[in-house]
Amino acid sequence: CMSAKRYFTKEAATLSVYGTSASLNADMINLSQTGALFTLANLKFKPHKGDLLNITVELKEISKKHSVDAEVVWVNGPEIG
Repeated sequence: CMSAKRYFTKEAATLSVYGTSASLNADMINLSQTGALFTLANLKFKPHKGDLLNITVELKEISKKHSVDAEVVWVNGPEIG
């Protein structure tokens, strides 16, 4: 099984966890067709595997924001994917 090609990035993102009032600041480190890697800015609240998120990424270069729904499939320290 080949993994999807990853595109390295450093975009600011806000992760909102459905079912909670949590809104987390993070950096999107890389992006692929099948997922993305985020590093959380603060570990006071951490999403868990299976949590559903709404992710808003600020695309500075084109002055736009993009939102997408996603599921957390893994957590490792401050990193989630």
